[in-house]
Amino acid sequence: MFCKVMTVSRGFAGRADLLRAAVAAQGAQPPGSKEAIKATLAPLASLLGLHPQPEPEPEQRSDLPAGERQQPAADAGSAGPRQTSAANVERRPPLSAAHFALVEYAVDAAETPPRNEPLLPLTRLDCQPRRSGNAPHSPLVGRTRLWPALQRALASPRRGPLDVPALVGELSLLRSPQRLPRRLLRRWGGEMDVVVDLAHRLVPYDADYRQLLDEVRRRHGQGGLRLWVVDDSPFAARAVASPGHATPPGAGPIPLPPPATRVLILGDLGLLAGDPARAAAWQEFTRRLAEHGALPVAWLPMSPALVPAEALRYTEVHCLDGAHGLRALRARNAGTAAQPVSPAVAPVAPPAAEPPDSVAAPHPLLPALLTRLACCVRVEPGLLRALRRLGAETAAEPGLEAIVWSYAPVVAAGNRFCELTPAYVADYRDRFCALAAAEQQEILRRILDAHAWRGRSTESAELLIWQAHARKQALSDEFIARLAEARDWFARFGAGGRSAVGDAAGYAGDLFHRHGGDRAWIAANSSLLAPIWALAGVDDIPAGLQPADVAAARRRGGADAVASAWRLRQQDDRFVLLPDRGAAGRWPVLTLEGGAVCGLRTDAGWRQRWIEPRTAPLTLPIAHAAQFSEIAIHSGRRHYRLARLQRPPWAKELARDGHGLYLDVDFAGAVQRFRWIEPGEFWMGSPADEPERQEREGPRHRVRLTKGFWLADTACTQALWLAVMGGKNPSRFQGDARNPVEGVSWDDVTDFLQRVPSLVPGIVAELPTEAEWEYACRAGSETPFHFGATITPEQANYDGNSSYAGGRKGEYRQKTVPVKSFAPNGWGLYEMHGNVWEWCADGMRTYDGNDQENPRGPEGDATRVVRGGSWNFVAGWLRSASRFEWPRDYRYESLGFRFALRSTSLEQVAGAERLQQDFKPEGPEAPQGAASPEGPPGLAAFPGREGSAAAAADAEAAASGFGKLRQKITSWLKGPGKETKS
Repeated sequence: MFCKVMTVSRGFAGRADLLRAAVAAQGAQPPGSKEAIKATLAPLASLLGLHPQPEPEPEQRSDLPAGERQQPAADAGSAGPRQTSAANVERRPPLSAAHFALVEYAVDAAETPPRNEPLLPLTRLDCQPRRSGNAPHSPLVGRTRLWPALQRALASPRRGPLDVPALVGELSLLRSPQRLPRRLLRRWGGEMDVVVDLAHRLVPYDADYRQLLDEVRRRHGQGGLRLWVVDDSPFAARAVASPGHATPPGAGPIPLPPPATRVLILGDLGLLAGDPARAAAWQEFTRRLAEHGALPVAWLPMSPALVPAEALRYTEVHCLDGAHGLRALRARNAGTAAQPVSPAVAPVAPPAAEPPDSVAAPHPLLPALLTRLACCVRVEPGLLRALRRLGAETAAEPGLEAIVWSYAPVVAAGNRFCELTPAYVADYRDRFCALAAAEQQEILRRILDAHAWRGRSTESAELLIWQAHARKQALSDEFIARLAEARDWFARFGAGGRSAVGDAAGYAGDLFHRHGGDRAWIAANSSLLAPIWALAGVDDIPAGLQPADVAAARRRGGADAVASAWRLRQQDDRFVLLPDRGAAGRWPVLTLEGGAVCGLRTDAGWRQRWIEPRTAPLTLPIAHAAQFSEIAIHSGRRHYRLARLQRPPWAKELARDGHGLYLDVDFAGAVQRFRWIEPGEFWMGSPADEPERQEREGPRHRVRLTKGFWLADTACTQALWLAVMGGKNPSRFQGDARNPVEGVSWDDVTDFLQRVPSLVPGIVAELPTEAEWEYACRAGSETPFHFGATITPEQANYDGNSSYAGGRKGEYRQKTVPVKSFAPNGWGLYEMHGNVWEWCADGMRTYDGNDQENPRGPEGDATRVVRGGSWNFVAGWLRSASRFEWPRDYRYESLGFRFALRSTSLEQVAGAERLQQDFKPEGPEAPQGAASPEGPPGLAAFPGREGSAAAAADAEAAASGFGKLRQKITSWLKGPGKETKS
């Protein structure tokens, strides 16, 4: 149409007003279609010199709810000043709506990728262990000390020949012996029952009990030897075996043996279970044995400190701690606590809410031992023992091994190895960082020694994990070569892709499942680990992987990514990426190069995911907008951060309309609207061929603003000035309180800005820099004016007697007009051209043509830049690139300002933290088995415990190991060293 019907309250009229009056005189709009209306009004419009303007087509938003669909905005080139009718105001979202704004934008410097020689893929030989065979076993007690103690405890005593030395001794003392002394001999033989407890917590002692059982078998022989296998309870025997006879697994109690039969118990009598009921069951079992006349003898894998005196009532107890000569424990040496080990099962809680200090530890030395395990990929019983013996206090307590093995959910243990669970491993690695450098070095030595019989994947991962958490002083020359080998191994494994040796995808997925919460390790080795993460074929990205490394890993072997523009649009509680069609809109435009790393901050922490917007629309992996506070998108060298903004209590409204986000603030009765100006890039200055260009406007250069800000949508009005400053109005044109304040110097404006926080606490008000002003003025345009290449007095207030670039002359109003008299730009900012010059924060800098980031001109006593032109200047001074400067104390009837909210409490309310904060993702309690390139482990297990190499399968109920129990028991009876492996 030619114009829009609206109420005019000014004291002057233009030709468009005459057309409105003519239409109103007819009583109504002419009937008929739009074409008929145009035909009716065309003669009158021609007399007035008005030309038809094309109506903007409303953006089709069928995918948005009706309340969010945009109404057609007023044309930027519509003739004459305007007022916004209440009927045309778009329905705003409720105050409680979740609004997100682009608050930061950054671009990394371009780097020339180094030219490295192609890496050779790993061979099977590169994955083999450094040493062949099985790792040697380090027993709790050596054989030379064990067999004499066993003989004293288990062999039957009998009187032997004359003890000549004893007799000579008596006679030398002039004593007359009443009877001849004889030597006391111990004879193996007779009936003996052996009860082996295969409780899961006792896995670390399998080899020790196997050694002890072999020694008994060697000394006693197989005749009269019965073997009972139980699972934590003597009243539910799993199997029994005797020479030439083995029964299938059952669940009955162990029958009482004949009187005087020795019963050897290989277990902990339930004392390490942390459950009084289990210890009571074993106490009842030994009581029945003793009252029946049997002789129970127990060999416990713990120190006397963990053995209560009550356990000695019916049982002869020996502790496999190497102290007291392995003799029977006396009550005076036993522990005094009724229950020395507290319950081993810790309360299940997310690590963010339950740090290790808040988890109940069954033993005070347990945290120290777990800290030594922190850098281990897997902990076999031999390695657990080596690390326990590292300190004097922990070395004196063998029972810690069982306590560690059963310490769920902090530790997940199988039948071959244990490990710290993903939910807690990062916490204990933080503790590892605090250890002395010498202790960290010794821990690594013992890990490398224990895993020399494992494949290189285990060793390489542990070396890099250790390096990420060790002190700098611990990085001695001793480990330099091994660390270089580890980095080379990972680089070659990642370079090999899916053609790598073994199950590459399985190993990659397992590695990140178990250690993906260790941000320090991942961040320190991002370039090495990103290709391995890509092999896993998942989109969830562990915290610490650099977006550039992720993108490079995903693009490896493919074509270079092509940059494309996408608009990020919020639809209810979803965020959707849509191709940018070039039309102005209220949603931020992102430049993506192929895929992108999308990060989300929720109450649970920081999560990242890989997205590839190949088809439109692409919904971001967000369940509900109310569940997160921040979005970060990294693509190529570009980084975007969006934060959730909530209406602060001092703001009247925070909402979004057709121009984007706005914030209404009440300053002592004067309401000012601020528009969110998102960060971005633009061409600052004017091209060499722009009409009326001045030399100081060039050379034209690229400017990047990395942080968004709130900018007043109008120049400061006289009403707002008086509300803040009080006193006298400095303006010349005081006919309307909506007129911009003028006649104020830069120093006057500084006083105004310093008073604003006293009216609205939490606000810091500043002038925009010159770069920010031009960026806001252009609103994405590159023409001399935000609305096009030319200008007329119907589009701005200036000296209408002048023209620009062939534009029409028109009315010269010779004064300021109320704010919001003309159509806003794409940001929703009014009168960025004309009306009053606007002060900027900085002085005039000299353009050098180089790209700039957040540039600022000189400050201090320097003159200050003014922008935008004014009511009494010619059209050429209103251009977006036009620059002028005045002294700080200069006052003039055409000098005004608009201000920005540089820092408000919005981000504090929204909780928009920086991206660098740590995040420790949750993880399942049970570990997954590593499908390592070197293949399945070949470690021997205690008979009855054979199972899957994967700890996930190992962590099943003990019954999974008892499936092969009968075969194992039979192998035990074949004699020492003849057990078979299945």
